[in-house]
Amino acid sequence: MKKVILLLGLILGICNLGVTAFAEESQVEVQINTRDEKGFVHEGTENIQLDIFDLTEWRIKRASNEKADKEYILNTYSTKEKLEAFVKAEQLRKINETPLVLDDKGSVKISLPRYQGEKNASYLILSSGETGKYKMLPIVVYLPQMIADSTTEYTSLLFNCKYDEIPTIPTTEPPPTSEPPSTTTPTKSSEPPITDSSEPSKDLPKTIGTPSDGGEGPKSYPKELPSTNELIRNYCFLGLLLMVVGLVGLNKNKGEKNYEK
Repeated sequence: MKKVILLLGLILGICNLGVTAFAEESQVEVQINTRDEKGFVHEGTENIQLDIFDLTEWRIKRASNEKADKEYILNTYSTKEKLEAFVKAEQLRKINETPLVLDDKGSVKISLPRYQGEKNASYLILSSGETGKYKMLPIVVYLPQMIADSTTEYTSLLFNCKYDEIPTIPTTEPPPTSEPPSTTTPTKSSEPPITDSSEPSKDLPKTIGTPSDGGEGPKSYPKELPSTNELIRNYCFLGLLLMVVGLVGLNKNKGEKNYEK
């Protein structure tokens, strides 16, 4: 009886080890396309590389569903810096020893374990090497993936990458100060003001005077012009003078003629 019980325990142990080994060795082929069906590639993503991290323990801790977990990762860790911090904080183990390189068609294939620690595996696929303004969004793989309306699992999965623009970092501006803005007050200039005129300026005649005993500066006296009435009187006097001279000369000539006769 003891031999039968021992034999049955040995058989069950061998079966359990076989099931565990099968579960650990079962693989799922994952193909990742970084381009669309027409071969379009976003500028700067031609030579990106991929890394795969084990997300199983994080998935178990959250105890949520696949859709909610994907949305949480995409919304919470929206930049590469945040994703790197997430990987470091959660101590996610990297699956691939070297980065995965794309082929000529922009695709890569890899076989991933179906289970991690006898639990349904989950993986996080991140990109690196973008040189343009676009970044590849992270890919979250939750296993198993079931065929619709059946209990059969997919043994190969295909993921088409999605992209987003890298947000630009705004330039930092100096913080506003509480002091009121400075105002400029006009200052008096020692130079004369400049005026704009359509006619050229005329220089007035200047006369230099002699300082008086009282210490005053030089004085200038205006030039007096002759009045019009004085000029007329001068002409009349000159005319009368010429008439007198003419009459004297005429009388003199008459007297000489009479003397000769």
